[in-house]
Amino acid sequence: MSPRTHRVAHLRIPDFPIVAHLRTEAGGSESPPGIPESPSLTPNIVVRGEGARAEVMAATPAARQAGIAVGMRAADARGLIADLREWTWSPALYDELGTELAAALLAASPLVSRAGPGAFRLDAGGWDRRGGEEAFVEAARAAALAAGYPEARVGVADTPVAARAAAWLRERAAYRVPPGGDADFLAKRPLSVLPVSADLLELLEALGLETVGELAALEAGEVESRLGREGARAHRWARGLDDGREGPFPRRHQEGWAAEVELPGPVERLEPLLFLLKSCLDNLSTALAAEGLCARGLRLTIETEEGSARKRVRPARPTRQVAMLLSLSRGVLGDLRLPGRALAIRVEVEEAVPALAEQIDLFEAARPDPDALATALTRLQGRWGPESVVRPIPFASHRPERQGRWEPVDLMKEIRRRGPLLDGNSAKGEEAGEGPVALALVLRLWPRPRPIEVRIDGGRPGAVALDDGWRTVRALQGPERLSGDWWEDEYRREYYRLSTEAGDLLWVFWDPRTRVPPALPRTPNSLPLGGLSSIF
Repeated sequence: MSPRTHRVAHLRIPDFPIVAHLRTEAGGSESPPGIPESPSLTPNIVVRGEGARAEVMAATPAARQAGIAVGMRAADARGLIADLREWTWSPALYDELGTELAAALLAASPLVSRAGPGAFRLDAGGWDRRGGEEAFVEAARAAALAAGYPEARVGVADTPVAARAAAWLRERAAYRVPPGGDADFLAKRPLSVLPVSADLLELLEALGLETVGELAALEAGEVESRLGREGARAHRWARGLDDGREGPFPRRHQEGWAAEVELPGPVERLEPLLFLLKSCLDNLSTALAAEGLCARGLRLTIETEEGSARKRVRPARPTRQVAMLLSLSRGVLGDLRLPGRALAIRVEVEEAVPALAEQIDLFEAARPDPDALATALTRLQGRWGPESVVRPIPFASHRPERQGRWEPVDLMKEIRRRGPLLDGNSAKGEEAGEGPVALALVLRLWPRPRPIEVRIDGGRPGAVALDDGWRTVRALQGPERLSGDWWEDEYRREYYRLSTEAGDLLWVFWDPRTRVPPALPRTPNSLPLGGLSSIF
C-alpha cells in the first residue's frame, strides 16, 4: 500500500440539529426523503431544557438575523419572532443520523471520527494516485450529498484544528490549507476558532489577545506556566502543531489496510456497529481491488467505554468480497458481549495477498462456487471449532477398521491443493495450486459395530437382517482372515465386503471367539471436501 500523506479533513453540516429535524419530517411527507428544505429560509430553533432554563442550542440564519443566538434563553427568543418554529433537542436522533452519515463518508476516507453533532474528522491522505486532494474533497461532498446533506462544508489541512477552521469559512464550501501553512492560515483568525473552553477564551481576551497569531507569538514556557495544560495545548494548535488525533484509537495514521469509524454517540447494541461494518468493508474492498489484492484475514476492534473487544475473521481463501466478509464478521460478532457502550469500530486487514482466480473450462460443467464453499466451511469452523471440518487420511494399523482417521482441514491449503487457482497478478497465469486431485470413494464407519443376523446359504452369507427385515446379498467379497494386536487388544476375525439388492454397502466381520457375527456397516460420505462421492 502506498504511504499516505499526513493530511486531515473536517466535514460539517451547517445547522445539523435543525437539518436533522427537517429531514425527519421530510421523510414522512411527499418531499424526497433525505433532501429537506433549506434551513436558512425560515426562522427555526432547537431548544434544550424546560421552563425558564430552556436555552437555544441551534438557530437558522433567518433566526440569527432576527437577533436569536445560541445560548439565549428560549423565552427571549420567542419574544423576538412571533411565528418562531422550534424543536426539542434530541441526541438520539442526531446520533442515528450521524451514524448514517459516518457510514456514507467511509466511501471517501477509511478513517472517520466524530467531531461534534453533524461534524466528522476524516483522513484525507492516500489520494495521490486518485486525483489528489481536489478529488478527495469532491468525493467527501458527494458522499454527504448522497446521504442527503447538500450543504456540507469541508476543510483540509495538516492538523485537525486548522481543518476545522477551514470548514467554518462562510465564503467557501470547501477550502484546502496548503501543506505546512496551518500557522499562517490560523494567524489572522479570531481565537474562537480554537476548540478551547469558554473560561480559557475569556482569559485570553482579558489578556488583550484577539487573534490566533497573537497567541502563537507568545513564548511556550510562559504560556504553560500562566495558562496551564489547556493553554499550552491551545498554543501548540495556534502554531500549527498537532499532538495526535483525539478519539478512541491510539494512532491517527495507520500503516497497512484499515478502516475505522467513530460513532456519533455511545451505543449499547451491535446493530449500529454492523451497519458501519458494511461501509468499512466496502472501503477496504475498493482499496484492495485497486491494487489487485485480497485479504487473508481481518481484525475487528470495537472500542467501548470499558475497554476494547477484539475478534478475528479468517476466510478459507483470500477474498475481498464484501458479502463473504460481512457474513463471516456477523458470525463472529453474533455472540460477542461488549464490556461497555461502544464508541467506535475498526477493521484491519491482517495480510493482503495477490488475488487468486479459478481457471474454468468452457466445455465442462461448472464446479461449485469456491467462494461460497469457503464461506460455508469457514462458518462451520467458526461456529463448531477447527475440528468440525475434516478429511480422511490413511493411518498405519494392523486392524483394518483403524487404518484411516479423520484429520482437521486447513481450508486454505486444501482449496489451493484441490483446485487450479491462478495468481491474479501473474503475467503467464501459472497455476498456484497443484492441480485437481482424483477423488476416491470415501465411506464412513459407524461409530461402533452393530450386531446383525446373517443367514448362511451354501456356507456363505446369503442375507442379512437390517432395520426393516432381511436383505438378500447381491455381491460378496471374502472372507479375509486377519488377526493381531496380541500386545494390547487381540483380535481374530473374518472380514466380508458385501452389497445387498437394496443398495446397502456393508463391511461385516465374524469373530469366532464370540460366535456372534457383528457387522461394520458403511454408508457413503455425501460431501467429502472437493466433490461428490461415487458408489462402488
